[in-house]
Amino acid sequence: MSALVILKAVTGEQAGREFACTGRSQFVIGRSRSCTVHLPDDPTVSRHHCLLDLERSGIRVQDLGSKNGTFVNGELIGQREVGRGEDATLVDTAPLTLRAGDELRVGHNVFVVEVYENADTVFGATLEPSVLMS
Repeated sequence: MSALVILKAVTGEQAGREFACTGRSQFVIGRSRSCTVHLPDDPTVSRHHCLLDLERSGIRVQDLGSKNGTFVNGELIGQREVGRGEDATLVDTAPLTLRAGDELRVGHNVFVVEVYENADTVFGATLEPSVLMS
C-alpha cells in the first residue's frame, strides 16, 4: 500500500497550488532552484529551508537550519542557532510527524497537509513514487 500526501498552498506565492507526493520520497522546500517546492520570491525563506520525508509510516518535516524557522500549527519546530554562519545546517533537530489538517509555514507560505494512508485503495491504482505539482 502507498501513502499519498498533498500540500495545499493557502498563502504565499504558491497559493492555490497543490504538491502531491507518493511512495517513499523526500523533497526540500526553499528558494534554491534545486528545491522540489521552489519559493524564489520570498526573502524569509532560506535556500534549503526544510525537508519533507514521506515514509510508509507517514510524513515528517525537519528544518534544515533556516534563518527564520519552520512552523507547524504555529509552533516553531526548528531554526538556525543565533550566531551560526549563513551556510550552517542544523542537523540535531528531530523530525516532526505531520498529520492530516496540520498547517506547515515556511516564510510567508502556509501549506495545509492532507494524508491518504491507503492511497492505492482510495484512488484505485498503484501509485509510483513521485512528487507532483499542479
